[in-house]
Amino acid sequence: MVTPSLPSDLHRIRSLNLIKAFKALNYKIFLFSLLVHDKERRYLGQVKSLVDDLAVVEYPMAKGMFKILSNFYLWPFYPWEYLFVKDDRIKARLLKFTKEISPDLVYIKRLRTLAFSQELIDNYPTLLDTTDAMSLFYKGYQEIVLGKEKIIGWHEYLTYKRLEKLIGRRYPDLKWVACSQRDKRYLRKQAGIKMIWIWPNVAEISNDPGSSSLNSRNNDPGSLLKVVFSGLMNKAINYVPALEIVDNIWPAVKKKLPESRLLIVGPKPVERLIKKDGLNGVRVVGFVEDLRSVLQQSDVYLAWGETIAGSRNKILQAAAAGVPVIASRSSVKGLVGWAGAIKVVNKQDRLVDSLVEVLRDRKLRHKLSRAAKKWVSRKYSLTKLTEKIAGDLKSI
Repeated sequence: MVTPSLPSDLHRIRSLNLIKAFKALNYKIFLFSLLVHDKERRYLGQVKSLVDDLAVVEYPMAKGMFKILSNFYLWPFYPWEYLFVKDDRIKARLLKFTKEISPDLVYIKRLRTLAFSQELIDNYPTLLDTTDAMSLFYKGYQEIVLGKEKIIGWHEYLTYKRLEKLIGRRYPDLKWVACSQRDKRYLRKQAGIKMIWIWPNVAEISNDPGSSSLNSRNNDPGSLLKVVFSGLMNKAINYVPALEIVDNIWPAVKKKLPESRLLIVGPKPVERLIKKDGLNGVRVVGFVEDLRSVLQQSDVYLAWGETIAGSRNKILQAAAAGVPVIASRSSVKGLVGWAGAIKVVNKQDRLVDSLVEVLRDRKLRHKLSRAAKKWVSRKYSLTKLTEKIAGDLKSI
């Protein structure tokens, strides 16, 4: 397995779940990954306990930025994310690591990872997990951001669109993996890619009855009503909708439910968000070690925005924890079977009404909590993913 960063149960949960699925199928797993942020070292113990061997290359952010700048002549052709990891030293380490193993199957996570791993496709049976169709992702991204981030979004959209077509033409027999039918349809139409497997994002449901939001909140019926919105809060795809919620939606909820609180959870909140902390029942929490501990003490999880980036995993994690979920329609694109399990709304006024309705009605929260966990268990459990992988790999 080749991943651009260390898997974890916080922000790289898809890779972690795939490792668990492969282990359940009795595969030996040899992981090659980059360590970009020093804080990611805390994941090393968890990852080492799951894989048979681990090779980690320390790759500081400053070096990646230097690579982008030094490869300026490639800007018209390749995404900056791709150029960030275009490094001959990483490539040499990976080729040596792979040669020593002689794998039966290579799994490459994310299209940008091809910047140092593309040669493996020529030598080994390979799966390329794009997860999201990246040009589709950046098409949505540039529609909600402003200024320099819109320029970045347009650049990544156009260059990823080119890269998807390039890899599709160069390797017509390469097996791709995406996380939804929506991404699969797009890649087939946009890049002419024929072989695409669907391996959905999943969430694990704890067998501990006290671990769900439903049970935790039952033990504290008089506590404040809490709504959670989460994400990497230095990313526009998260802080733009967070600011929209705080400025345009939450005041109406707070007026009707003075005892309610809004928690904005996620590392590196931008200054505009930090200034909202403490105002009108808003708490900008910042980084938390384990989001699940926050979910267990919340009454509603809010997935709101015009892009699906990361929203599927967030929705699944909250639903698996038994937290009632209210989401925008764009946030659930790519998910199936959610009717009755989560509340989906389109407009701000309807969102206010839905938040007030669910927060006021304890029985409704219980109903949504149970339905959400059943939905994850039925459609998006680790067991379902493992069965899907086992069936697909029979063709290799």
